[in-house]
Amino acid sequence: MTSRWAANKPDLSADSELLRNVYHKSAVDLLSMRIVKEINGEQVVLLAAGMPWFLTIFGRDTLVTAYQSITCGPDVARGALVTLAAHQGNAVDDFSDQEPGKILHEFRSGELTQLGIAPYGPCFGSADTTQLWLILLSEYWRWTGDDALLRQLRPNADAALRWIDEFGDRDGDGYVEYATRSPDGMRNQ
Repeated sequence: MTSRWAANKPDLSADSELLRNVYHKSAVDLLSMRIVKEINGEQVVLLAAGMPWFLTIFGRDTLVTAYQSITCGPDVARGALVTLAAHQGNAVDDFSDQEPGKILHEFRSGELTQLGIAPYGPCFGSADTTQLWLILLSEYWRWTGDDALLRQLRPNADAALRWIDEFGDRDGDGYVEYATRSPDGMRNQ
C-alpha cells in the first residue's frame, strides 16, 4: 500500500528547486508516519500525527492528513475511517470523555494508560473529530465511489450524527462544544 501511495502522488514540476525539494521531502515525511494496523481481519494503513510523541492514532491529525492526501490515493483515508470507526465510542465514560458515537481524540497504550492514570486508551477529549470523520467519509466516497465501504460504515455514520445531536451540542445552541467531565480528564481547556 505504501509504495502504491508514493507512486500515485502527483508529480510536481517547478522552476524552483527549493519547492521541488520541499514537496518531495514532505512526501517522504508522510510515508515515515504511517501506521499499519489490522482491523477486523483487514490490514489498513493510516498516518500518525507526528514523531516522536504523536506516533499514534490521533483523531484530528489522522483525519486531516488523510483528507489532504486523498489525491495520492484512497488507502490512507480508508485506513483512517476503518480504524477510527472500530474504536468509536459506545458508552458514557467520564474518565475518557467517551460518549456513544463519538470518534476518539487519541489512542495510547503506555504505562500511564495501562495503570489507569491517564485517559488515553482511547481518549475522546475533542470537539471536532466526529465531524471530521464524517467529512472524510463523504470525501472518500466522492473520490472513490466505494459504496461497499459506505454501507459498511453506515451504522458508524448514523451513530456519529446522533452523537452530534445528543451529546455534542451541550447547551442546545446548535454548536458542538467540548469540556471534560472528569477531574482526571484531558487538561486542554
